[in-house]
Amino acid sequence: MPCDFQTFAVDLYEERKANGDEATIRTCISRLYYSIYHAVLRWLQTNNADLRAKFKCGSHERIQFSLQAIARETKKIQFNELALKLHNLHARRCTADYKLDQKQVSQHVELMVKDVARAHFLFNELVAFMKNKP
Repeated sequence: MPCDFQTFAVDLYEERKANGDEATIRTCISRLYYSIYHAVLRWLQTNNADLRAKFKCGSHERIQFSLQAIARETKKIQFNELALKLHNLHARRCTADYKLDQKQVSQHVELMVKDVARAHFLFNELVAFMKNKP
């Protein structure tokens, strides 16, 4: 996992959750999102670089659209599921990073930890599927 953002975010949260400071909470949410974003990005760059280039949009959307295209090509609906998870996680990261008027609390991090872990699990299953694909 690039830079191991997931472990960093969990460790930071565990160290500082008693303080309950919003800066830590927002940082953890952001790093958790980027742990799955960079894992998927690296895989796409290595295995489907041409596919990403077809989409003329931001890098986050490009990943989601690429996963949806792979779902259509492989008939593996779980790629759509991962695209949807990334979309949701990205929205939560944007809220944490930019919408400072919306309070972030420890439950947001705890939910993000679980959802990002599920996304990584699904992603690893899909990578294994693609490696074993005829």
